[in-house]
Amino acid sequence: MQTIRIQLRESTQETVELRYWLPQQKHYESRRLKLAEIADFLKQGERDYYRLLPNLPGIGKQLFFWLDGDGRWLSRGIANCRGEGLVIAIDTDEKLAHLPWEVLHDGEDFLVKRVNPVVLPLRWIEKETEAFSVEARQLRVLFMANDPEDVQPKLEFEQEEARILADTRDFAVDLRVEESGCVSELGKVWSRYFNDFDVFHLTGHASITPAEAEKNPTPNLGC
Repeated sequence: MQTIRIQLRESTQETVELRYWLPQQKHYESRRLKLAEIADFLKQGERDYYRLLPNLPGIGKQLFFWLDGDGRWLSRGIANCRGEGLVIAIDTDEKLAHLPWEVLHDGEDFLVKRVNPVVLPLRWIEKETEAFSVEARQLRVLFMANDPEDVQPKLEFEQEEARILADTRDFAVDLRVEESGCVSELGKVWSRYFNDFDVFHLTGHASITPAEAEKNPTPNLGC
């Protein structure tokens, strides 16, 4: 997969530099922005995203066109991608951490729904990492199937568990199943075995309308 790397670096007390490393280029391209503009944008993005039933396409378009800029860096990277997919790696070490990059939208659809090429936005921090060794053991997985109360059709818990077992039958997996489907019971298991699991897999479904959200913004997940 090809990668576009994007970094935000402070330039002066009043400005920042946004750097773009495009695929197959040795040097980055850049644009300068005023810190005040960034501050207003961050506040607006966080405020709109974390409210009840946010306008995700609208937020995604705003993020995309701001990041794309006059240089059309994202648009060019997507259009020129000749591999199986494109990673948009956004440096979150400075002021970009809390923005909802997962909902980037190019005006036609969310980037995560694209094909030819597949586009994957992700967060990254550039720093040295310590070497570590990998234990020669089974992968430890905690699994629970869960659905809200009074929602139809009900989730078939046993079928969901059977699918996990079928999908992992050829791998060395130690699977622990929380069969109650209850969040509080899951919390008890998690607190007892917190450091024992490598993967937590939660399967569920839900359906909520705007009218229901106003009456009950937090559905009851099981018990």
